[in-house]
Amino acid sequence: MIHKAWGFAIGNDDEMRKTADLLTTVTNSIIDTYVSRTGGDKEEISQMVADETWMGAQECLDKGFCTHVDEALQVAASVKCPEIFMNLPRELKPQVIQLRAAQTEARKWLR
Repeated sequence: MIHKAWGFAIGNDDEMRKTADLLTTVTNSIIDTYVSRTGGDKEEISQMVADETWMGAQECLDKGFCTHVDEALQVAASVKCPEIFMNLPRELKPQVIQLRAAQTEARKWLR
């Protein structure tokens, strides 16, 4: 997944602006690095970053975001805070449904 830089800030309006400016700088650096390494179009990559683009290994390889793909390993994705993602892949949505059900059940026991 590629996305804009994320951050956390506490403070007054000046601190918030400084943090926002820093995030913009970091995002621009990320985009420049992707353009340099992939040879891709800056506007297209900027849009991919803004859209929070999720890709599998082969797509990353095909688009130049990686240089090789190792043999497949069985892994499981885990989504604990799905609300932080703008564009969560549909393959992970059943996990979110299970998470929500478990959270609802836990709240019953905490009452």
